[in-house]
This record gives sequence, C-alpha cells and structure tokens, in this order.
Amino acid sequence: MFHKAYAFDIDDNLLHTNCTVFVEKWDGSKMQRCEIPESELKAKLKEGRTYPKNDPEECYYNMRLGGGKLTQDLFDALDAKAYGPSWERFKLANLQASPIGIITARGHPIEDLRSAHQALLHEAFTLEEREQFLEKMKLRLGEHRASSDHLIRDFFDMNYYAACANKDYSDSLQIPFDTPSSKKKVYAFDKFIEHIVALNQHGKINPHQKALKIGFSDDSLENLSAVEEAIQNTFVLSYPEITFALYNTNNPRFVKKTLYASAQNKEPEF
Repeated sequence: MFHKAYAFDIDDNLLHTNCTVFVEKWDGSKMQRCEIPESELKAKLKEGRTYPKNDPEECYYNMRLGGGKLTQDLFDALDAKAYGPSWERFKLANLQASPIGIITARGHPIEDLRSAHQALLHEAFTLEEREQFLEKMKLRLGEHRASSDHLIRDFFDMNYYAACANKDYSDSLQIPFDTPSSKKKVYAFDKFIEHIVALNQHGKINPHQKALKIGFSDDSLENLSAVEEAIQNTFVLSYPEITFALYNTNNPRFVKKTLYASAQNKEPEF
C-alpha cells in the first residue's frame, strides 16, 4: 500500500477551458492588439507577433485576473461538459483526500487557485462524494470527531498551488519572471515534492507511514519533457524512497503513464 499525491495542470488537462491571451502585430501603420487562444501563443510569437508593449504580463492579462476569473472559466467548462483527460483522476484524488498540487501556466493570484479548487469541491461534487471525502479526511488525520469545516480547511492547507505566470509566485521561487513556463513547472513540482515530504515527516498526511508516490499530470509535451528530465536526473536521486509517475495527456484519448523509481522501489503500481 502507498500514500499518493498528485500535481495537475488545469487547461486541457483537468478541463478544456476557453483560455485566451493577447499579442500584437504590425498592420502597416501601427501595432494592433489581438486576442488568441493560449494554445496558439508559441506559434504566433514564432511568426513575428510580440507581447503587447513587449510585456509578458500584458499578454497573460486574462490568465492573471483575480476576482473569480479562474473559477468562472472552470465552471463554464463544466457547464459545457468539456472534461479534460485528467478530470476523473482529479476527482478521485479529491475523494481519497490525497494531497493535490495545482501547477498551472496561468498567473491568477494564488488564493484564486485555492478558492477555485474549493468551489469545485463544494459545487461540482455530489453530496455523497463530499461525504466520502470527509470520511477519508477523518481517516487520514485520525480526527474522527473533527467538524466538516475543520477537515476541509486542513485539506486545502495540505495542498499546493502554483501559478507560473504570476509575478509574485516567480519572485517566491527567486527566478526571473520571463523564465520559460516549462522550467517554472519543474521548479513548482520540486516545491510540491518538498511540501509533501515535509507534511509526511510531520505526520500530517500519512499516519500509517506508507511509501510515497507522487504524480505529475500535464498535456504540454514541452512541460512533460522538462519534468521527466528533472525526475530522472534529480528527483529520483534526491528522493530514492519516492516513486514518481508522469501522466502524459497530450493525446486525450490515450493517457500515457510512466513510472520512475530508484533501485529500492522497483515494479510499483501507481
């Protein structure tokens, strides 16, 4: 038996959202601002379009708004039944009260990532599913008389939220804001691992001291390649007691799962 934790990307992984960014192009007389799907950004930049005012923050304006913008995007996708390839695994992780990381290329305030996750638990799950979650939290914490509010607060305190296009988050990692998103996701996953290890050492998530398994799920091949390299060259060596799983959701019809473990953790089932 193992204790599991999962890190999830949002867009086109949990849900297929209508996520847009801004670029500029020269129309012959002046720079013209255009709104495009975020998935097209890299190609448009290669074609010669630029960040508005040469400022990446202006590009990701929609993706860093506070005030519930992320929550609205998620519920718009749910209303459209635009489920991503990791949605069911995300639901299962919540129902099992497993520690969860949200590692997104978006730049919303970190508190908005947490509140959006809270909204999903309260409104996108059935009453029976929420009751199942609460029972799992009681078992995990060994607090069978704890109130629902206490259990929910503890669950969200043990999760980790990373918005890679958020300047404050980049500053917290002490890396330049214009660091490529794929590298930021590696830093964020590293911090998620550290977070889980610390919780485990303090007995806050794993009372029976089961072996740890930590997964990372993303649809971007660039992000997956960067994280895979970090797992193979760094994380497996730094944390030989942990088994890692990489979930490649680039092809939503076929989610590819790859396991990585040190010699002492061979042939795991994740």
